Amino acid sequence: MLYDDRVSMKSIARLALTLGAVWCAAAPDVALAQDATVALPRIRGPRRARAAKLTRGVVAGLAGQGLLVVYGKELNGAAKSARAKPESLDAARAADAQYQLKISITRSRRKYFATALLFDVRTGEELEKIKKSYRSGKSATKIGRAIGSGMAAAIKSRKATPEPEPYAAADPDPEPVVAAPPPSPRPTPKAEIEDEASNKATARVGPSDSAGGGEGKVLRLQLGAGTQALSAYTVAVGGVVTGLAYTLSPLMLIDAGARVSIPDSGLGFDARLSFVPVKYAIDVQPAVTPAEPTGRFFNVGASVFYDLELAEFGDGGRFVFSPLGGFFYDSMTVEGQGENTVVVSWSAIGFEAGGRAAVQVNESLVLDAEGRFGVVPIYSEGPTNTGRDAFGFNFRVGAGGRYWISDAFGLQLAMMYSFQRMGLSGMGTRTPFVDDPPLEGATVFSGDLKIGTSVLLAI
Repeated sequence: MLYDDRVSMKSIARLALTLGAVWCAAAPDVALAQDATVALPRIRGPRRARAAKLTRGVVAGLAGQGLLVVYGKELNGAAKSARAKPESLDAARAADAQYQLKISITRSRRKYFATALLFDVRTGEELEKIKKSYRSGKSATKIGRAIGSGMAAAIKSRKATPEPEPYAAADPDPEPVVAAPPPSPRPTPKAEIEDEASNKATARVGPSDSAGGGEGKVLRLQLGAGTQALSAYTVAVGGVVTGLAYTLSPLMLIDAGARVSIPDSGLGFDARLSFVPVKYAIDVQPAVTPAEPTGRFFNVGASVFYDLELAEFGDGGRFVFSPLGGFFYDSMTVEGQGENTVVVSWSAIGFEAGGRAAVQVNESLVLDAEGRFGVVPIYSEGPTNTGRDAFGFNFRVGAGGRYWISDAFGLQLAMMYSFQRMGLSGMGTRTPFVDDPPLEGATVFSGDLKIGTSVLLAI
């Protein structure tokens, strides 16, 4: 069979050019991944909207399309170097981003609405808008991924606009070439098609979002040490303080705690425990045995709380108030001192209610204060007692601060003052001092001040 070498080679060349054009049409993703960067300022919204989860979804959606994302501490650092706010275009320029994606969350009729705006950093022009709604924080990650993928598509569509090919002289002997069909658009999952048209984008994934440090985690554990700086105990009869009163020098303190938050509800539980060893030096006549009895203060409590976010301010600032209620067990146990017991052991069980106010200053720092008031229906002493039919009350006030080094680890400094008053009736079996009035209808007061530092673990 005869064939024309010239025509055949020309056909092969045209085929190669066609395949090259088809390959180039798919190449924008490669170029895009090299130079398209999106600045993502912190997403703000109601706590239950789970802005942190939405952020992770947006970053995943952008990065999944090959884009670089600058957000969190990395964007804040760029903003600081430019002396600008993280949500400003100047901060995005300082981070070498070509695009800025701003997202805000609002709530209406039991739904959260995430509105995303894409800007050209160079001109400040708004390029794309996507608005999506969801009913629960559990869907925040999925919705964020849909927004990220949509904005990635919008960026790609702008960067992938084909440039006109240079003019080529007409072939005197053209052969028809079948053009490759345009690639069909990638289908969007039905769950992601909710409000606006689908769009697309790219990103360098920055550090993990530390908008709330470990505050938004489900479980927080605390272990610390410090001092029971003040310990006082008083027995009074008719307004007269007896010789059974004493104060102690600062003692070593070990404490621990746990807090569990139920996602998307504001409801949670916390528990606390403290242990303080003590050694008394008793110098009375007749002498007691042992003269230096050892003992320990032991406190444990648990409560249920409900977080109410009342305000937002500044760059990540929040004010949260939490009403709470629970029970407690406080005790002081000491070795017996024979027939002339001076220091008695005691224990109290009661119920308390109060509130906690927390101010999240920024991504890492949280300051809080709390107050609790309780009733003590169960009180006992031993081996002897100051009276019977005890009933009383107590209150606690405290303040402190937490600094989150990362989303999982933090440090805490806290102090708590506790006061308890117990009224008793009848005659006590304790031996009073010579100059003391009879122990009838006595009142027992006790108080302590604890100061400690702790390591925090959030999961």
